[in-house]
Amino acid sequence: MDANVLLAPCVVESAGCGTTALHAEHKFISVISRLFRNGAVAFHGNAVPSPAPHQELRYAFWQSVLGGATVGRAHRDCLNRKMLTVLAGDQLERGGTDRRTLIARHLYGDPAFRMHVPCSRRFAPARTQLEGDRLVVHGPEHWFVTQIRVPEDWKKWAKRPLFVLRAPGVYVRAQWCKEEYDREEVYTDVAFTTRREVSAVTQTTKLPKPLGWDGRPFVDENADGTRTYRWRVRIADFDQVAGRIRAKADRIEYRIQY
Repeated sequence: MDANVLLAPCVVESAGCGTTALHAEHKFISVISRLFRNGAVAFHGNAVPSPAPHQELRYAFWQSVLGGATVGRAHRDCLNRKMLTVLAGDQLERGGTDRRTLIARHLYGDPAFRMHVPCSRRFAPARTQLEGDRLVVHGPEHWFVTQIRVPEDWKKWAKRPLFVLRAPGVYVRAQWCKEEYDREEVYTDVAFTTRREVSAVTQTTKLPKPLGWDGRPFVDENADGTRTYRWRVRIADFDQVAGRIRAKADRIEYRIQY
């Protein structure tokens, strides 16, 4: 709340707990309004304390922004991404951590703002290709293995290395584990829109566990009469302690029955 200088105009995205909780600001001092007065044009963050599973919201937001989307579209993309996890975990009615983080994620600012990205992607992202009744999920062109800074409260790992796996077009689902660090699973999403009704989806590519999908597609009934079908795909299995990829999928095929 005491920031004086920003590189304006800028988009601020926060992983912090309660950074958009305007009703709880001490003496009505707002972090968001302070940043707006110093050059921010959009602020994306959480209204309540938010645990590790909120990370996929962050990745979806930045994947969209860096892909050229407006911040409003990127916010919608990250909510759709999280809703897929909520549905896959049967949390829509009974609640849960993912549903809580979905509701808590807020965007302030101009939703039509499009951030200038100074260069194109160096590597092709994970993507979906639909041809008739055949859908192909292509893995990312390049993977990055990175040693992370271990947070101070991960006391077991203070002097031990931990790694993460990153790539364009993928996101991570993170959860605190019994070994006392945020254990990550690496996914990409499938989404395609059609005017036809899909009766069944079958994964035809055989993959080692835990790669692939869980067999559950979900559908959005759109206002224009189209349907958008979505599901998530575990596209890599990564050992965060050893820093190595156990398995990855470069190409996964599905058969769509209408």
